[in-house]
Amino acid sequence: MRIHAAIATLFLTIASCEKETSIEAGNRRPPLGNDCRPMQVVGVDSATGRGTVSFLTRFDAAGKANAVEVYDSLSSRLLVDEPLVRTADTLRLPSDAYLLLDTSGRVRRFVARQVVNNVPQTIRYEYSYDAGGYLVRKELFSSATPVPIPLVQFKYTWTGQNLVQVEGAFVIPGLTQKVLSASLEYDLTQSARNFLPILPDAVELALPVMAVDMGKRSRNLVSRISLTTYGAGGMADSTLTARYGDYVFTTDGYLVEWKVSGDPIPALPFPPGRNRIRYFCR
Repeated sequence: MRIHAAIATLFLTIASCEKETSIEAGNRRPPLGNDCRPMQVVGVDSATGRGTVSFLTRFDAAGKANAVEVYDSLSSRLLVDEPLVRTADTLRLPSDAYLLLDTSGRVRRFVARQVVNNVPQTIRYEYSYDAGGYLVRKELFSSATPVPIPLVQFKYTWTGQNLVQVEGAFVIPGLTQKVLSASLEYDLTQSARNFLPILPDAVELALPVMAVDMGKRSRNLVSRISLTTYGAGGMADSTLTARYGDYVFTTDGYLVEWKVSGDPIPALPFPPGRNRIRYFCR
């Protein structure tokens, strides 16, 4: 949680000093290849060309992710530099957490240990996919609960092969109230090859998002996300709205630049302003 708070603070700093972030329309970059995946997102100040923040996943020659890094270019400070260790169906993450993968390589479970009010506990997310390979449900469990039932359930709604809605709510007997809702809009004229999964609720996967498979991705490129979180009594306590556009592609269809405006979404590695995306190709 301290890492996410530091990143959120950095995003606010970038937003407060954001300058002109337009991208020249119509630019097409050289082709990358047939087997490429995102490995780095760099926030860039268009006025100076200087980087503001970098989210990097390192891959070995075989294409397996082996480290994650978050670098604050504004203060020349490394916020995260941690290994990723893959053993059979397990991917071990920083801060004593790990992912379990299914036979298709998709994430089926996330487990982490944390301390809440001085009480150690283990949290667990379970992910479910439909027959078409789309993520449709996520359930949160905690060892602090005396019975093995989920505390929170997230439901994902897909329309036209795009994720359009995420709803999260407590599902404890006697307590049913929202904790999160998100709506996503798309530019139906634009799509990109092998882009990142856009899951505005998945803060637990913010660091390894370039290293994991979360099933089928949305067909088109997102143009707007609205995210609302809810507090006590199910009352809305914050709403974030982010917009995405000015897409720049390679000639073979990979997204290599876009502009992000509005409020940054904490679960996604996209700072406000101009973003450049680099790829690892085999």
